[in-house]
Amino acid sequence: MTSEEYKKAAEYWLLKDKEANQADRETLMHSAMEIISAHQNGVLGTCNDGQPRCTPVDYAYFDNAFYILTEGGLKFKGLEQQKTVSFTVFNHDGKFGNLKSIQIAGVAEIVSPDSKEYSKNAEIRKIPLSALQKINMYLIKIIPKEMVILDSELKHKGFSTRGTIVFDD
Repeated sequence: MTSEEYKKAAEYWLLKDKEANQADRETLMHSAMEIISAHQNGVLGTCNDGQPRCTPVDYAYFDNAFYILTEGGLKFKGLEQQKTVSFTVFNHDGKFGNLKSIQIAGVAEIVSPDSKEYSKNAEIRKIPLSALQKINMYLIKIIPKEMVILDSELKHKGFSTRGTIVFDD
């Protein structure tokens, strides 16, 4: 592909979104919460020395953030270098006309095992806090800065199937 062809492909959704009937923020948030609550698995995208890494993880969502429990792994090399991450939640059906996904751009931070946030995560997941601390589980918190929602059902409501929510700091 030429540079112009890459540019044209990259701008596809930006141009299409300008012409589309966009859902309001409340409708998009409702759709996002339905997708988030219907799943518990996602993919965390990090980057280490220019090498992208996509890690399948399970998550909990509360207090407007995603929480990922993990024993460790190479994703931490990326997190040390770059706190900006991608996180994706999607349905496993994947049939055209039944698409539901969220692409999240956010900022990651590591939650201290001694914090109330860590304890609340254990409580929500119904895991004894002592068990998590004994095996030294890390807790990654992702604070969304932007969510791009793809939901085929939005079309039935007269909206574009795709919408973006930007979160203020």
